[in-house]
Order: sequence, then structure tokens, then C-alpha cells
Amino acid sequence: MRSLYIDANLLSGEIPDCWNHWFLNYLDLANNNLTGKIPPSLLHKDLRLLNHRKNSIESVPVWIGDKLSKRMGQCLRSNNFNGHIPHNICDRQSLQNLDLAHNNISGVIPPCFRNLTAMATKAKINRREDEYETTQGLVTSMDLSANSLTGEISKEIASLIG
Repeated sequence: MRSLYIDANLLSGEIPDCWNHWFLNYLDLANNNLTGKIPPSLLHKDLRLLNHRKNSIESVPVWIGDKLSKRMGQCLRSNNFNGHIPHNICDRQSLQNLDLAHNNISGVIPPCFRNLTAMATKAKINRREDEYETTQGLVTSMDLSANSLTGEISKEIASLIG
């Protein structure tokens, strides 16, 4: 199986740490009542899209940027994340879509976002959309709205232009 879509159900409890022998490209667990942390067995997967939006996941995983070279999209919208955006997310050079909106994330947008060369033709920050041109020709997006981010935005976002 390459795709597993079990979104919009009444699933609850923690996400099991059982993904080591799966060969998934797409995993969609959105719109359930899943709790706990995203299990480490999803770290080494060749997932191109991982969607956990609208659950009750505890925090942005600290491993979010590690060894995820094939991951193009990460949707973690509307969970109960606290804390900051991990700086190692900037190690994900293939990242094209990042959605961390509607959480309780605080702190600054990491300055290393300027290293995400595959990202940024359209960035939606605090309900305002700005169009950017990119030499990469990629349809990309980032949504960090409805959090408690502080500091400057324009420098980090403008530096995403490829």
C-alpha cells in the first residue's frame, strides 16, 4: 500500500509507533482526535505528504527536519502545539508546503528559513497573501497564521525567493 487515508473519522488515542514496515507515500490522519506525539517510526519514511491537521498532537516533533529529503508537504494545522518552530526544519531542502497554522507556537520565525530554496511562491502569513516569483517553478506555500509568533517577518519570508 502506498497511500493511507483515514481522515475525518472518530479515531482517538495515540498514533501507534508501527510504521517501520510500511512503504507509504501519503499518510492522512487529519480530523480525528489523535493525541500524544508523532511517532519516531514516521521519521524514516519516504512520505511525500504527512497530514495530521485537526488533532490534539502535543508538539512539533524535534526531528521534523531530520532525514526527510523526500517529504514535500507537512500539514500540522490545528493541533495544540506549544513552543517554537524547530530550527532543523531548515534542513528539509525539498519542503514545498508547510502548514503549522492555528496552534500555540511562539517565538520568532527561524532566520534559517532563508535556506529553504524550494519554498515560496505564495506565503500566507496572518491572513495576508503575498505572491513571490521563483526560479524553481514550484507551487509552494507556508501557513503560520493564528499562532503567537513574534519578531520580524519580512526578512525571513522575502529571503525564501528561489
